[in-house]
Amino acid sequence: MGHRQKKPVVRETFIELVEIEESPLEEGVRIDLQTTGGVIACRVHPAATGDVAVLWLCTAESWGGPAGGLYPRLARQLVDDHVLSLELICRLPHDLLQCLLDTVMVVGYLDVLGRNKVILVGHSFGAAVVISAATQSPNVIALAALATQTVGTSAVGDLAGKPLLLIHGDADPITSESGSRELYALAQEPKKLIEYPGCGHEFNECPEEVDRDLLAWIRGVAASG
Repeated sequence: MGHRQKKPVVRETFIELVEIEESPLEEGVRIDLQTTGGVIACRVHPAATGDVAVLWLCTAESWGGPAGGLYPRLARQLVDDHVLSLELICRLPHDLLQCLLDTVMVVGYLDVLGRNKVILVGHSFGAAVVISAATQSPNVIALAALATQTVGTSAVGDLAGKPLLLIHGDADPITSESGSRELYALAQEPKKLIEYPGCGHEFNECPEEVDRDLLAWIRGVAASG
């Protein structure tokens, strides 16, 4: 009896945009970027004319982010600052390379919309993705890494002066705050590290503080960008 050979797993190292589909949502607009590697799902929170956007990376299969919906909460407040927000769900939410490809493609899509100054925000695994993605596009002007893991963050020393915000809870049972401290030490200026006493991985114990500090930082970057 012959042995059946397993098919090799092929991981694409690039993807191409094929088609863009739009559909209304109760909040925002859904944008599906049909690519040669699958569908990149986005939720856009429009804003008036401007050139700044925040790309919020969702590594789960739903929008919203940590702290009980941090991403759409801040997106609503940034509308008055003429800052567009886009929540991104990666095609393969736990594959660093594929999420990197998705993020870079969406930064390019934002450029087509006239938003050529992009602030990246990622949580946990997504924080590692935004650290890598920030080195891949001149359109990325700053990045925030929330409760970041350390795997996949070797590019943190190569951000070329792009502002970096690291946020972590000191009661995080999944990714230790020591990881954010290590990355802070390796990063170039400008950089900022905020730790929240008693807060866990999802920041459910301190949503008001995270909202306040992250929103203030984004507004400061957007105003100076």
